[in-house]
Amino acid sequence: MNKRWFVAGLFVCALLLAFVWPAQAGGILGASPAEGTLGSIITIAGAGFGNKQGEVLIGEEKCRVLDWSDGQITCLIEKPQPTGEYTLTVLAQGDKKPAQSMTYTPFTMRAPQIIPADTPSGLLWDGTAVTIQGAFFGDKKGEVYIVHREGEIMVESAKVLDWSMDSIRFAIPKKLEPAYTTYILAVKNAVGLDYRVIELAPDEPPMLGSPPGIGGEPVDANSSGIYFNGKFYIFSVKWACGLICGDAHRIQMRTLTNGQLSAFLPIPNTQTNAAVVPMVVNDKLWVFYTGQSGKLWYNIYDGSAWAVSNGWIQIPNVSTRNDWEIAAVFNPLLHRIIVYHEYQDYLNMVYTDNYGADWIDMGKVVGFGTISTPPGAMIYPETPAFYKVMLAVGDSTPALVKAHQGHVYQSYDGGGFSKVLDIGPVWGRPFLMDLSADSIALIYVKDWCYYAATALYDGDPQIRKMNKVTRQWQAPITPLPVAYESWYPPSGAVNPLDGKFYLFWSTINYSTELKDWWMTAIPNLLP
Repeated sequence: MNKRWFVAGLFVCALLLAFVWPAQAGGILGASPAEGTLGSIITIAGAGFGNKQGEVLIGEEKCRVLDWSDGQITCLIEKPQPTGEYTLTVLAQGDKKPAQSMTYTPFTMRAPQIIPADTPSGLLWDGTAVTIQGAFFGDKKGEVYIVHREGEIMVESAKVLDWSMDSIRFAIPKKLEPAYTTYILAVKNAVGLDYRVIELAPDEPPMLGSPPGIGGEPVDANSSGIYFNGKFYIFSVKWACGLICGDAHRIQMRTLTNGQLSAFLPIPNTQTNAAVVPMVVNDKLWVFYTGQSGKLWYNIYDGSAWAVSNGWIQIPNVSTRNDWEIAAVFNPLLHRIIVYHEYQDYLNMVYTDNYGADWIDMGKVVGFGTISTPPGAMIYPETPAFYKVMLAVGDSTPALVKAHQGHVYQSYDGGGFSKVLDIGPVWGRPFLMDLSADSIALIYVKDWCYYAATALYDGDPQIRKMNKVTRQWQAPITPLPVAYESWYPPSGAVNPLDGKFYLFWSTINYSTELKDWWMTAIPNLLP
């Protein structure tokens, strides 16, 4: 009797294992490719999908199933989604009810990518039309724009003659005059855009130039970067995507490694309309931002965790315009953190000597009238015993031509300033930063001038260097091709990991009017 029960027990266990084991082993092992765009065919490998066809989702959009088996699925991307990382989900069909969903991350939706051809010009030219090569163009015809400047942005649509996933053939618009030689080439599909400089000259093949840089994502303020604790961090502000997503204006953080952006890293949820201002204080990273109500906030990051994991710390009793940045500096001799900000059209300052335990509101800064741009500031040791604060800001000059006239000031105590440089007309915040042991950099956009009835916007980012020893300013340089211009005030950061200086700026998406952020390595600025 016992033997009979023993044999029966073995049979039941074996039967249970036959059903339970495949369910435990089920899941997605991988997706190939793990990135795509409209028209991409994705192969999903795994186990336990079942023999009844279910559904595949990328984010919340269906991927049309082409073939389904227990261990492999292929599907076609037919619904556009903004570029970025998504969760791939398999919804299998059980015998009596839907089986538990299986997920795989990340799957990346990719915008078009222009890749230079193996030719001297970087493209193919048959005398009448241009062929560009690349990836992720999509299987449906998109648009090609050629953008140039004649005092203002002018956008021409190129006639697309042929469009495939990896090549586009188009005609140069006839209305483009030979006098214009440097243009922006923009390729757009339903997922996103890619840009390149293109050089046109009479009786010569077009030449494909460099891309704007790393980034190309829509934002609601310029991005910013900083090196901290062995990593290069990048902060961005997600664009106002309305009903498409629930985290518009959210501050986002990631790192750059070997030219590649990481996935977004954990950061307490909050929203802003201005650029994020990061600053290293001893062995911590302080991150400041302007709240949508105009209040000033910060948090402290040690490389793995935030001081406040579920919120931000308010600087009490101070505020500014809700789309204006603050400027922050740290004096290690005094253990003092100073925050400069606009309040009721004047430059104000608040500081702490005990790392945020107490904040002292000093009110208006001596030596300034009304200001018309957010401030930029940096600090450096002029001698071992003295730290010098440099501050840049624009003021309003009442005249027939009203402009934001930019100036640079200096101070030894951080409170009383004297002017050292007239920049000229500027648009938005002039940005100051420590460039190297012997120089600082001033970064700004020149010329936003209102004439009697016409607005003229130059928009070219400018960089000026000052030698710390001689205190002499070099002539300004225009670091980007003249076809590009920054729609948000630019900033900069040095990345010791690759030894490059990066300019953070933004250009306009010529079909959606969104602003895309970029970081571009600028040569010959560092020693």
